Amino acid sequence: MHAQEAEALIINARLLGLSYGEYVGRLVVGTPLPAPVAQRDADRAALRHSTDQLAVLSGDINAVIRMVRQAKGSEAAREYGDSLRGLEADVRRHLDLASRLLAVPEDAR
Repeated sequence: MHAQEAEALIINARLLGLSYGEYVGRLVVGTPLPAPVAQRDADRAALRHSTDQLAVLSGDINAVIRMVRQAKGSEAAREYGDSLRGLEADVRRHLDLASRLLAVPEDAR
């Protein structure tokens, strides 16, 4: 192997956050390579940002649900409140899943 090729292997391994040996091993056996470290970091940052926005949305949904509950007596208000509770549950499920994903060390995924 030429020096330039060896250097390219080392650089590519670093970009993916892998040791040289792990990188070459994955190439040899055909194991899929992870996304570059910079891309994974950007993906995690985007997921954190999205999760933060959903957490705020969840709080807003709760506030609307409380206002709907105060407008007692209206069947339409009750149905709207039920719909919002379903949306809130969906948001909370997403937040739980995203939190678990972010909490797992990357090499364990």
